Parts: sequence; C-alpha cells; structure tokens
Amino acid sequence: MDIIVIGIILSIVPQFTDRSKSLSIAWVLIFSYGVLVLLTEKFREGAEE
Repeated sequence: MDIIVIGIILSIVPQFTDRSKSLSIAWVLIFSYGVLVLLTEKFREGAEE
C-alpha cells in the first residue's frame, strides 16, 4: 500500500509543478505521509490500552 501511495505522489506532482520544484514537493509529501502513518499507528496502540 505504501509503495502505491509513493508511486502516485511521484507521478502526480510533476504534472502540477514546474520541473525544478517537483522533486522537493514530492519528498515533502512522502515525508508527511510517513509521519501520518506513524501517528495513526501510535494512536491505535494508545487506544487499545
């Protein structure tokens, strides 16, 4: 699932931005996705206790 989301981000971002900024925007989105997944998992662990 994570690989699919990363692939979608990498394929969609260059269509909406110019070439020089697309890679940095993609990395920010991938990092944000990772943080969101981590927070969601930790929230579920806390809710089970």
